[in-house]
Amino acid sequence: MATMRSRDVLAALMAFIVSPALSSAIRAQGATVAEAAVKRIRAVQTAAGRAATPALALTAFARDEDRARALSAGYDEHLAKPLEPEDLLATIARLI
Repeated sequence: MATMRSRDVLAALMAFIVSPALSSAIRAQGATVAEAAVKRIRAVQTAAGRAATPALALTAFARDEDRARALSAGYDEHLAKPLEPEDLLATIARLI
């Protein structure tokens, strides 16, 4: 993979932050809370007839069942930390 300059990574992350997207860092004690929040956001969007906001789970939970749990909660994508900046940017590009 090509190495990205810090400026490029920062610009891409800023574009993601200001886009209509949701990123959630899941911590051990907060996984259930984060999943419940995404489920609630999805329910509100559906009830309002709005398109789903892209949601990305960033987590240290890297097992297949962790990924399945995040996706079933309503996240569009699941990335396990540590991760490469290029992987993060490629995922963001797919989501937005």
